[in-house]
Amino acid sequence: MKQFILQVFIFILFGLKPLASQAQDNSFEYSDSCLEIGAKKIIVPSFNRCYKPYASPIHPTYDSIYTFLSTKKSIIVELSYHTDSRGSAVYNLKLSQRRMDELKKELIRRGIDSTRIVAKGYGETKPIIPEEEILKLSKADMEKAHHLNRRMEIIIRDHTFNLSDTIFFCGAVFREQIDINDCKPSMHPGYYLEMDSIYNFLIKNESITLEIGCHTDQRGSAAFNKKYSKNKADIIVNHLLGKGLDPKRIVGVGYGESMPLIKEEEIRQMKTTAERERLYSKNRRVDFKILKIQ
Repeated sequence: MKQFILQVFIFILFGLKPLASQAQDNSFEYSDSCLEIGAKKIIVPSFNRCYKPYASPIHPTYDSIYTFLSTKKSIIVELSYHTDSRGSAVYNLKLSQRRMDELKKELIRRGIDSTRIVAKGYGETKPIIPEEEILKLSKADMEKAHHLNRRMEIIIRDHTFNLSDTIFFCGAVFREQIDINDCKPSMHPGYYLEMDSIYNFLIKNESITLEIGCHTDQRGSAAFNKKYSKNKADIIVNHLLGKGLDPKRIVGVGYGESMPLIKEEEIRQMKTTAERERLYSKNRRVDFKILKIQ
């Protein structure tokens, strides 16, 4: 929230218009108790001219990232770097990627699992303040605006938990490919086994409130998929309520096709129908997200 307020203040001060994608408060702080998938933290690290992310082996920015990842062991993050628009686009893209590759290597050296880190260099392609707005500023304010665009972002790509865990974090997700075809769970015996596991988890962990979010793949109309996924969520909620669960502890949401794990353009690149179907099946899922821990 602090980052969002700061950005808004700067935009007002400069009289600028931020990109629509930046005009949302989806930021997080390391100390937040609830970490949502897609949440973002913006930081401004220091780099030396040899592309090394830090001039010394111990750096406050690195230590903060390392501590965050070593404490929140269920989180997968994207570490990305962004340049300003000066210099060639090719150079900026290469520079930003090398910086994040070096940072990833350092975190891995310190013991963070490589599968938990995605390193991305975006170069100048995703500015907070677009170039056409920067050109309206005085020379001094231009430099300040360019400085805002030169940044590093930490994005929560995934945040999962297992039903057998003993430590939980708000925002974490337990993910299952539960097939409720035509909204008839009785056709799928495995459905009841899965629901019994969720019920037992909630009984054992009385302080937890769950969101039951159902997701479809991208085929069919968006309106149909949203309605269909809500019906699936209602089936699960009603089943758990029928077992005596407190209705205040579960919320059913149908997301339709709006939050795919694998994007349509990536699926279309697959050469065979079987490969495409395998990826579509990953998007058809139920996410049990921890909304609150009392």
